[in-house]
Amino acid sequence: MQGGSPLTLECSAGSTTCRMLIRGT
Repeated sequence: MQGGSPLTLECSAGSTTCRMLIRGT
């Protein structure tokens, strides 16, 4: 994962949004 990326912030929250963003679905 890229540091300083919006995905990192979402992943930090541990919410499902993290997976959705990574998936791009």
